[in-house]
Amino acid sequence: MQIPRRPAAGGAAGSAGRIAIAILKWGYGMRNDWFKTSGEIKIALKRGGRKGTEYVWVSIDRADFKLVDSYPGSWVAKWNPTAQTFYARNNAGYGWKAGYMHRLILGVTDRKIQIDHKDHNGLHNWRDNLIRSDVKLNGFNRRGAERGSISGRRNVYWNQREQKYMVWFVHNGQRYYFGYFADIDVADRVAIAERARFV
Repeated sequence: MQIPRRPAAGGAAGSAGRIAIAILKWGYGMRNDWFKTSGEIKIALKRGGRKGTEYVWVSIDRADFKLVDSYPGSWVAKWNPTAQTFYARNNAGYGWKAGYMHRLILGVTDRKIQIDHKDHNGLHNWRDNLIRSDVKLNGFNRRGAERGSISGRRNVYWNQREQKYMVWFVHNGQRYYFGYFADIDVADRVAIAERARFV
């Protein structure tokens, strides 16, 4: 992935085709390259540790840039194999504790409170994509099928008697049923839509 080159002091950087050009800082804000568009800021995160050479982009609202830029080190990409997505994380240092960018943006320090990304993409840190959650709700909204699933789709189960796919899930201790479907893709779309209503 092409990332913007760091300019000389006071200069600007951007790549061909970008509408907006970001002014990159070095030495008193975060040590990441970034650029801005009309509605958001994109920040380059190195993946693969100190020897990593590849980058991914994390997106934030422009209004949150000053807060994110207040960390004087480098934000990095942290892969979560359970969620199957990257998250933006900082390391301990500079008087900061290690933590995640999405938690900083919402000002959440209580470990009992989790932050859920509505679209399941941990690099989309816009405020309207982040919701306060708990372990149960976060697990309910996670991406992918349950372990051992035959259908390979979350909340979609094969019903042997009906010879159709059945959609159901449990939320806050109550079981909800949403019908039988001959087409697994239709059943999957129903499951996704119904889960969204409960988040």
